[in-house]
Amino acid sequence: DSIVVVVDSVNATGVSYQVISSGAVVKEGAIDAGDNITGLDLGAGDYTVNLTTVVNGNYTSANYSSKITVNQANSSISAVDVEVIYGDSIVVVVDSVNATGVSYQVISSGVVVKEGTVDAGENIADLDLAAGEYTVNLTTLVNANYTASSYSSKITVSRANSSLSAVDVEVIYGDSIV
Repeated sequence: DSIVVVVDSVNATGVSYQVISSGAVVKEGAIDAGDNITGLDLGAGDYTVNLTTVVNGNYTSANYSSKITVNQANSSISAVDVEVIYGDSIVVVVDSVNATGVSYQVISSGVVVKEGTVDAGENIADLDLAAGEYTVNLTTLVNANYTASSYSSKITVSRANSSLSAVDVEVIYGDSIV
């Protein structure tokens, strides 16, 4: 979200400020009287804003501290269930919001048969799975600015139809059979 620190000063020609996190100054500057502090690009966390008035020789300076709390943004993830016939290409379409990537595990009968990660916007592809039922557990890979999210989807790989045939052969004894 856009961060705006509303500043109210009286008898000041301007205000200098410092934005501090964990004892370190992450942003500092000055604004004119009547202006607000804008343009702060801060990660999730707690910040202190130290304000000091810029005054002329007729006024004393004033100091004030305020707080900024930037909460993590929510992430989300989902995937469509997949149904294929053995031998067909398997692609799990993944939709994630506010994630840098997605980790996944493909599970069959409680055993992880495939795991890995995909970048945000990528799908899980090139799965070579035998006929059966699979669960895909997905978890967003996030940084400190986003919450984690998880989702489960299903893969069903049906058996492929097979066929068998042979040509009837009729020969005379002693002839070769092809």
